[in-house]
Amino acid sequence: MLPKSRTRNGLSAQRMLGIGLILLGCGLGLLPRALAQEQPGTDVTPAPRITSVFDRPAQAQPAAQPTTAPSATEPSDAASASPAPQVTRYTSIFDNPAATSAPAQVPAASTAVPGQPTRVPSIFDTQATQAPAPGGQAAPTPYQSLLDAVQADVIRFEGEEPPDAEYCLGCHESPYLQMTLASGEVISVTVDGEAYRESVHGQHGTEGYKCIRCHTDMNEYPHEEVTAQTARELTIDFSNSCARCHPASFDETADDTHVALMANGNTNAAVCADCHSGHEVERLTDPLTGVSLPESAAASASMCGQCHSEIYNQYTTGVHGSAVLEGNPDAPACADCHGVHSTEGPSTASFRLFSPQICAKCHADETMMAEYDISTNVFDTYVADFHGTTVAIFQNTAPDQPFNVPVCVDCHGAHNTIGASNASSPGMKENLLTVCQRCHPDATTNFPDAWMSHYPPNFQRTPLVALANLAYTVAIPAVVGGLGLFVVTDIRRRRTNGRKDQ
Repeated sequence: MLPKSRTRNGLSAQRMLGIGLILLGCGLGLLPRALAQEQPGTDVTPAPRITSVFDRPAQAQPAAQPTTAPSATEPSDAASASPAPQVTRYTSIFDNPAATSAPAQVPAASTAVPGQPTRVPSIFDTQATQAPAPGGQAAPTPYQSLLDAVQADVIRFEGEEPPDAEYCLGCHESPYLQMTLASGEVISVTVDGEAYRESVHGQHGTEGYKCIRCHTDMNEYPHEEVTAQTARELTIDFSNSCARCHPASFDETADDTHVALMANGNTNAAVCADCHSGHEVERLTDPLTGVSLPESAAASASMCGQCHSEIYNQYTTGVHGSAVLEGNPDAPACADCHGVHSTEGPSTASFRLFSPQICAKCHADETMMAEYDISTNVFDTYVADFHGTTVAIFQNTAPDQPFNVPVCVDCHGAHNTIGASNASSPGMKENLLTVCQRCHPDATTNFPDAWMSHYPPNFQRTPLVALANLAYTVAIPAVVGGLGLFVVTDIRRRRTNGRKDQ
C-alpha cells in the first residue's frame, strides 16, 4: 500500500508546481503595465470599439490650434494636449433627426420643416392633409399605413337567442366609449352595468331586459349608422321604443301636455327617458299590487324638478312638499295632482275649473284627515258658498270656458301651500283681507267677516247665521208640507163634491 500512497503524493506535488508557474507568469505579464501606470506621461491605448449602425456619424474635427512648447514644470501628457475622440452614433430609422442635419441623414421620403424636428415615415402612419405651417412651409404629413386600409370585421352574435345584456355590457361598460353626432356633439355611450342590474329593466325576469329590445338595429358590430342629428333627437327617438312594452302608458300620453308641446315644435318637452332615464329606470310601484311605493312620491317629484326647478323649490317649502320629502305617504306629489302620463297643467281652463275635485280627493277623505285633525267639511262648505256654487255651475254648463271665480289654489297657493296653523297662512284673519282684495280691490276691513272659513254655521261662531239656518230648516219644510197638505185636501174635497152633484 505504501508505493500507491507515494504515487498519489507525487501527483499532488506536480499539480501544485504547475499552478505556481501559471500564477508567476500572470504576475510577470501584469508587471510592465503596473510600472507604466506609475510613470507620468505614459499613454495607455484604450481598447478599440467596434462601430455600430446605431452610432452617431463622426463629425469633422476642428483644425488643431498651435500650442506652445510645454515648460519644464508642466507634464508632457499627451492626453491633455489632444483629447481622446468621443464615440459617435449613426442615424437610425427609429431616430427623429433635427432638420439642421445633413441631407444625407434624412430619408428622402420625409418632408422637413426648417427649425422643426422631422419624423422618419413609418408604415403605421396615416396619410393626412395638413394646413401649411406658419411661414408658408408645408407641415410634415404622416404616411398611409397598411393597417388603416384593413376594414373592421363584422362581429355578429351567432346564438339562437338574442344576446343578453351582459354580452353588450362587455364593451359598453368601458368608461371611455364616445360617439360623435352629425351636430358635432360628443356623447358618452358608456352604460353603468351595476346601475342597470339594479334597475327595473335589469331585474326583470332572470336575466333582465335584453338591450336588443330597445336597440333593435344594433345586434352586430360595427353598429348601423345613427341617423339622429343631435343628442336631443337621439333621446326622443329612443323614447318611442317604450311603446313596444308599455303600450297602455304610451297611449295615455296622447293627451299629455308635454306631447302637445312637442307637437308644436318644442323639442325640450319631456319624453319618457327624461323622467325614467335610459338604463337606470327606478321602480315606483309594487310589482305585485301596483300600489305606489312609499319612496315613489319623492322620486317622482324629483323627476319633475329636473325641468321645473323653480316650481320644485316652491313645492319643497310648502306643507305638501316638505311632508313628501319626509316620507309621508299621504302627502300629494306632482303626479297626484297633474297626472302621471296624461299630465295636465294650468294652461287649460278645465284643469283650473276642476281643481277643487283634486283637492277633495284627500281633504274629503274622513279617514285620512282624521289622522291630521283636519276638517273634512272644506269641500262641502266651499261648494255651498257663493264661489263654489258658481264653479259648480261652470262645471256643468261650460267646462272649457274661462272664468274669474276663485278656486282652492287662488287662496291657499298651488305649490307652496301653507298650513292653516302657520302665521303666514292666507286663511288667517289677519291675512284674509289681502287675499280678498286680489279679486275685490274695494274690499274694506269688515269684508272678510262675511266668510265663515270653511266651518258650518253654529251658535258659537256665527249665531245669526245659525239662527237663520235653523229658521230656514224649519220654515221651508213647514211651508212646503203645508202647501202639499192643502193640495191633497183640496183634491179630496173636489172629488167629494163631484160625487154629491151626481
